[in-house]
Amino acid sequence: GVNTGVNTGVNTGVNTGATTGIVSLPEEGQTCSTDWELDVYSRPVLVDGKKLWEVLITDSTGSLKYVQPLPSSSVNSKSVRASIESLITLCSTLSLPAPKRIRFFRGQMYNMLNIALSEVDVVATPSRATYSLKEWIDQRESNVYPDMPEYQESLSAGALRKAG
Repeated sequence: GVNTGVNTGVNTGVNTGATTGIVSLPEEGQTCSTDWELDVYSRPVLVDGKKLWEVLITDSTGSLKYVQPLPSSSVNSKSVRASIESLITLCSTLSLPAPKRIRFFRGQMYNMLNIALSEVDVVATPSRATYSLKEWIDQRESNVYPDMPEYQESLSAGALRKAG
């Protein structure tokens, strides 16, 4: 995908230094998949002394990537649904297909994500088959979060794997 510099206009009130909105879109002549992959989780970065939370959405090809930081006080189904709906709307304006299925892998987020997706016209699917998403999370843990102000290596997945 290409970095479009497209700003979705969504203001979360979180100043993280992180990219917000579309990170990449399909190359010209390509389209994105209607199978999307979703993650909502805390990251190894502190914002005002609290963990940074992000909504990450990609399609199964990895050509569409979207990031929405959330204040820890806004980690709820309503905020997640708003992020998903804003991306669906943006895709519509860019003539990209809407998702038919959204997969997510974190069991501890099941209830919140199921509620968030219940009012979106998609099939919500808990699944470990979120390969594009996992690859993107690994890339962010290696190349994005360590460069952010207030990065906490002790909170990173790599540090947690080593300690476990």
